[in-house]
Amino acid sequence: MDLGVFKRSRVDFLAWILCPVLLIAALHFGTRSYCKHVNASVAWRRAFVDEMPDLDKRLSAAKASVDRFVEATQAHAESLETLSERLSALADGCGFSINEVAVNEWEGATSVDAGIVEVELEGEGRWLDIAQFMDLVQGPEGLVTIEMGRLRLVQQGRQARYKCELKLRFYDLTT
Repeated sequence: MDLGVFKRSRVDFLAWILCPVLLIAALHFGTRSYCKHVNASVAWRRAFVDEMPDLDKRLSAAKASVDRFVEATQAHAESLETLSERLSALADGCGFSINEVAVNEWEGATSVDAGIVEVELEGEGRWLDIAQFMDLVQGPEGLVTIEMGRLRLVQQGRQARYKCELKLRFYDLTT
């Protein structure tokens, strides 16, 4: 290379001196910025990995809570179904035919009244069959109240049949 190039033009001289310095500085700051970004990402991942056991414990506790709720809900649904089947069996034993049964939670229930269930049923039978059914439903425990009852004559005569609508409230002392 000819040194005369640098003597002829100051711009070329400064460019040959400053370009390598500027290139080195640009690479240094770019690399430094990239390393800071990578270090921050690694620190975030380390913090996340350190929190994993705690998150796993929280997730396990939440899953256990949901599982208990699901089991309780399933058991409650099964007990309501059992109550409906018991009422149907009692009705069949009396000669009272049940047309409709609706088993619901009592709408006026508080946390203290959690075991109260309301049953609305509609059926048909003779007067004695209806009275016997109501007596069997109430049972010796006396944990049933009749909230509403309605009788309507369907068939007159010696074998008079009545259509019966009942709203019963069952109290469960086990809860």
